[in-house]
Amino acid sequence: MGHTASKNNTYAYHPAKSDDNVYLRSEFKAMDTDADGKLTRQEFARLLVFLGYDGDYDRLEILLRALNKHSSDYVKMDEYMELLEYNPDLMRRTSRMRVIFGAFDDNKSGFADKSVVGLRLRQMGYQVNEAMRQKFEDLDENKDGKISYEKFLRNHLELKGFLS
Repeated sequence: MGHTASKNNTYAYHPAKSDDNVYLRSEFKAMDTDADGKLTRQEFARLLVFLGYDGDYDRLEILLRALNKHSSDYVKMDEYMELLEYNPDLMRRTSRMRVIFGAFDDNKSGFADKSVVGLRLRQMGYQVNEAMRQKFEDLDENKDGKISYEKFLRNHLELKGFLS
């Protein structure tokens, strides 16, 4: 696993196809608020936009039709993962949040240690104040000292109004 440079000199997280990819699973679960194992096409499109997709929606619809073997109005987790894993351009174009969280997730496990988050933010020149420390505590759901990528995403999806 690692980071590779893209054409526009930004970095994109590209998982190995054989990995049990916690990042993609977390993205799907963060958007799947009713935990039914599927996203509507609208939820799917909103998730991709949130992740940075700024492309042609006709092309996305073609990909979805080819991928969605059951011709349903839903996208299942395995379909989501397959779509991104086997489309490097789409993976790159939706990598914004993976890249941000990846700066804090040293072993790409889908979890970032709260102390590492604070340290890296200070190294980036941010003042880590009490409000930020409280947010870290809120994001640490089970109080194990770690913030999950899924919780991080769900928090941002809520803040930006992407969840219905």
